[in-house]
Amino acid sequence: MECVNHPEQEPIGRCVTCGVLLCSDCAIERDKIYCAGCDPYAHAQNLLIEKEGLDVWRSLEYVFDDPRWLKKILTGGLVVFLSPLILPYFVLLGYMGEVVKAVARGRDCELPEWGSLKGKFELGARLIALRLVYLIPLLVVLAATSLIGIFGGEVVGNHLLEGLLLTLFTFGWLLACMVFILIKLTRPSFDGILATTGSLEKGLDVITVIHDVIERRSQYFIALAVSLLLVPLVMLSGFFFFFVGIFFTSFYALLISAHVTGQLSRRFEE
Repeated sequence: MECVNHPEQEPIGRCVTCGVLLCSDCAIERDKIYCAGCDPYAHAQNLLIEKEGLDVWRSLEYVFDDPRWLKKILTGGLVVFLSPLILPYFVLLGYMGEVVKAVARGRDCELPEWGSLKGKFELGARLIALRLVYLIPLLVVLAATSLIGIFGGEVVGNHLLEGLLLTLFTFGWLLACMVFILIKLTRPSFDGILATTGSLEKGLDVITVIHDVIERRSQYFIALAVSLLLVPLVMLSGFFFFFVGIFFTSFYALLISAHVTGQLSRRFEE
């Protein structure tokens, strides 16, 4: 008995798909042993890289290709539960950044491991800092609208000024909603740039972000629909599992969102 590629080496097992004998250099060990030609991970990686559009269905199912998906989701649900303590939220966001980077590289058959919490924390901190910068326009609009609302309560009796302030107040909230939607629309772009390149400076390149979103606007609108409709629906489904299930469905929903972002980020990995 000898390895199909290296007759001089002792085989350690057979490919579970084609049955050829493989040595330690040739065997690809996952939950089972595969040869290079039968490795489903590599096959899925090539398919993911070759696709040009968004595959939302893949975002829903990829988690379950990992043989240890249940353990990782249970761990993720615990981190979601602890996320109000702030520090675990940094780790959670960093984990999602690692998912984005892996998917951008075409590697979505295995979820990241929960080790190296320091690295996840640092990536999560950079992502939070980036998001806060992009939130500045929204915060400015909300602050101005709130001031109008506060000032408007002190001019009761002046109908002309009341009407003007009411108009400005309504416009302010409409503008805030529009800015919020714009940030949600562009977030996969700047999140993806930071996750794949590791550069906060590149993530702050507004011109690149806007150009990318405009160029692939149909895909970004699909991602926006996933973020606003599908992700909350998946999160809330956990209420049907004795309420505590929401922590685990929330983590799964975040994984869906991260996969969509990773697909959009494939060009940044090139």
